[in-house]
Amino acid sequence: MSTPIKLEFAKIPSMGSGYRRALFPKKRGLHIKETLPAFEATVQGVKIDPQKLAAYREVCGFHPDAGVPITYPQVLAGPLHIQLFTHPKFPIPALGIVHMRNVIVQHEPISPEASIDFEVKIEGNRWAKKGVEFDVITDAFVDRKKVWESTMTIFSRQRVPEGSETKYPKDDLPKPESFETWKVPPDQGRAYAKVSGDYNLIHLYPWTAKLFGFKRQIVHGMWSLARCAAAMTEPQLPSKLSVSFRRPIMLPATVRYGDQKLEDGAAFAIMKRDEDKPYLTGSWTKA
Repeated sequence: MSTPIKLEFAKIPSMGSGYRRALFPKKRGLHIKETLPAFEATVQGVKIDPQKLAAYREVCGFHPDAGVPITYPQVLAGPLHIQLFTHPKFPIPALGIVHMRNVIVQHEPISPEASIDFEVKIEGNRWAKKGVEFDVITDAFVDRKKVWESTMTIFSRQRVPEGSETKYPKDDLPKPESFETWKVPPDQGRAYAKVSGDYNLIHLYPWTAKLFGFKRQIVHGMWSLARCAAAMTEPQLPSKLSVSFRRPIMLPATVRYGDQKLEDGAAFAIMKRDEDKPYLTGSWTKA
């Protein structure tokens, strides 16, 4: 493996600088004979803004006293992710990448007053159907102890080597006893962008989403996951929250949410309103 390209930040960088670079990419994609270089990004002493945390909990449906939700550290680390995606030596254009899967493990609760150190790594890639996948590994530390970790799988459409596609088993659909109906308003993407800093154009307006081939704006995958987590009872720590994003939710939307009790947690899904077709499936269990 090549020596990682390392970025060290004295404070959390701005999302805006990364998005400005993403709008004017000079990247050709990953050549079929290449391997994605290794990247690392670190920052220490990240503090949680209580007003931003409260706004995040409200937008995602968490109780006001929910503390730091399991999905929130990924929001805090988002600026590190965009800095890596838009680095001059990162060959894949940031615009157009798709969030496919996510696995989060929470080892211990994180206090809203905690000082958090983040480490982010990208190591290698896998060729998939019609494109390339890579994992973004994020670790969070409090007092030098790992309290939270995430593996985010990203997909980019491009030419692939013949016969090299990685195949994955299909997830079983949960079998909830009942469903809740959720109405997702047209401005949900803009509301989540305000509390997360993720202003990807595919989430904001119909005209900005059409620039990337979508009929209308789509909701953030991490909002959908957070909304599911807010609807469930958190398992005993350490816990593992896993999700597969199956298809985008175009806004506005009416969807069905349901979960199925498991021995050590629950499986969950967001489904189309009138069809047994999932937008996402996942589970939240004891790790």
